[in-house]
Amino acid sequence: MNIVIVIFVAIFGTEVIRRLLSHRERMHKMKLEQQGRAGVVAQQKLEADVIELKKRVEVLEKLVTDEAYQLENEIKAL
Repeated sequence: MNIVIVIFVAIFGTEVIRRLLSHRERMHKMKLEQQGRAGVVAQQKLEADVIELKKRVEVLEKLVTDEAYQLENEIKAL
């Protein structure tokens, strides 16, 4: 009778362990996919910020190199 119980536990125990490990693997994959999507969104936001900052720097460069701006600074310096 003990051998029957051991065989029964061995057969069904391995199935339970296999399913548990399979479930953990699926959960891990889902977590990695979510992190990947969050990383892509963050990367897109950073790229948009860089583009916006480049535009602002262009405007500032135009203002500073403008002749009227330079002339006004020279007048103020006198």
